[in-house]
Amino acid sequence: MAEVIERGQLSLPAPGSPAGTRGRFHPDARSRALGLLVMRAAAVASVISGVLTFVVAPLRGTFSGAFEDFATYLSVAHAVANHTDLYSPFIHQSPNVALTGFDYPPVVAFLLQPLAWIPTTAAETVWLWLTIACTAAATGIAAHTLLPRSWPRIEITAVVTFLFSAATYNYWHGQMNPLIFLLLALALDAWAHERQTRFGVLIGIAASIKLAPIVLIVLIVRRRWWRAAAACAVTVVAGLTLGVVAFGTAALHEYITRVLPVLSAQNGWLYNQSISGVVNRLFGHAVLAPQSASVLVSILTYAVLAVMLGLLFFAVAPAARNRRISGAEFAAATLLMLLASTITWYAHYVTAIIVIFAAVGLMASDRVWRPRALLFSTAAFVLAIAVLAPVLIGSVTSAAQLISLSHSPWWWPIMQVASLPAMGAAAMFVALTVRLRQAS
Repeated sequence: MAEVIERGQLSLPAPGSPAGTRGRFHPDARSRALGLLVMRAAAVASVISGVLTFVVAPLRGTFSGAFEDFATYLSVAHAVANHTDLYSPFIHQSPNVALTGFDYPPVVAFLLQPLAWIPTTAAETVWLWLTIACTAAATGIAAHTLLPRSWPRIEITAVVTFLFSAATYNYWHGQMNPLIFLLLALALDAWAHERQTRFGVLIGIAASIKLAPIVLIVLIVRRRWWRAAAACAVTVVAGLTLGVVAFGTAALHEYITRVLPVLSAQNGWLYNQSISGVVNRLFGHAVLAPQSASVLVSILTYAVLAVMLGLLFFAVAPAARNRRISGAEFAAATLLMLLASTITWYAHYVTAIIVIFAAVGLMASDRVWRPRALLFSTAAFVLAIAVLAPVLIGSVTSAAQLISLSHSPWWWPIMQVASLPAMGAAAMFVALTVRLRQAS
């Protein structure tokens, strides 16, 4: 027990007391050895499968990933090289709730331009391997920060990197989310070790790429880390300045006035796993085609998010706590980041690895962190993200199928089933923040 008690945690229970004797699960040596053997076998199998799929197949030219998101990144890299409009494909796309085209701040286009310097096939392969490396590194950092030392954290990292569907979804489609995941994992480490400046810089970099991580500034404000706030602000300003220096003010103006309004529009597309997506589907609004903003949807969405923001604010302690509890605070903020965005696609939930590790690490360390609400909500969240969501995505084979379903009496229930991953995330957020508040 002593090795899991760190600075700031609850005091040790008296020897022989129920809390002291049953606070943790202690499997016998044989069970531990068998479990470790199974985990190592799973890790070896997942790594072999991952290497064959994501390393050998690309080298042989047989990788079957759609890579449509990478095509967007490559397109904007060539737009930078050819001095053409960065946002033209996004702005001039036909109205659709499933958005396509480059929709990142100008500084991201500047950082992507090296993709245009090498052949397309080589660029695709390098990008694929980069996303896997980012996911593996981020998962390893999260595991070593949040999980008990006695656990096989390297093996867990290997299994999660190649078997967690929200992670592999990014590999198949060439998306940038693993980079954000790595930045957040590094920020988690900085948060747990009270590195203010590093934390602020990492959040600033992540927010300069995608706006959603700016939600994590709640942690900075609650902890009164003003040095971190300054570092975050300077980093964001530096990113904006670099974009202006590279492309002038026109690109930034176009991004603010023509891209952001589209991204912030109400979107009920089935893959959108945010609170906004849930509320839109609840009213059958903007699900298959864009619609004008609904005042009722806006009021309900902002009301739910305001309550969640309040829960997070009071769940985070003003003073630093031990590593696992601090990790749970960061995990709660990560959940709010995912749920507060106007659009949160399934692939964005790769960062849920941090959330799951934080909850499991807490519950494994002490019985006081195992209330039924947290246990059940964590299990439901894992089931929804790792099992249900892939099944739902795989069930949608064409737009014609969705249009046909939209005219059936099953359409409204189907929309609500599609919201289960986000609803699971919200339930876990409430359970985690309430428990953190009680412990503080």
